[in-house]
Amino acid sequence: MDNEDYNNKKKIVGIFAWVAATLITLFSIYVFFIMAKRGYDTQIWLPIAQKHFAAAIGLPMAAIVSLFIVLVLEYVSGKIELEILGLKFKGAAGQIIFWIFCFLSIVLSIKLLWELEA
Repeated sequence: MDNEDYNNKKKIVGIFAWVAATLITLFSIYVFFIMAKRGYDTQIWLPIAQKHFAAAIGLPMAAIVSLFIVLVLEYVSGKIELEILGLKFKGAAGQIIFWIFCFLSIVLSIKLLWELEA
């Protein structure tokens, strides 16, 4: 019975996790479209995006590309495990640390290669 209860609880937690992720995604899309619509109507986002393109477009794209790299690497080679300075990261911790490294390296590359105005 204990194994069956554990499996049932695991299924319920999984269902709630997917419901929460779906609701958060739908809400985020809704807010994005409201902001995009208002920004398009007033043209308030255009000067911001032009002046701060690296921050407005580059950073979100760096986050997405980092996630893509982590997911593809996990799919191709299995679970990501890292050992840094004697600390071992396995499972989700390995993915998070690897995502952070990917994100920071892309952001640093953007900063180094972007021509900043004086």
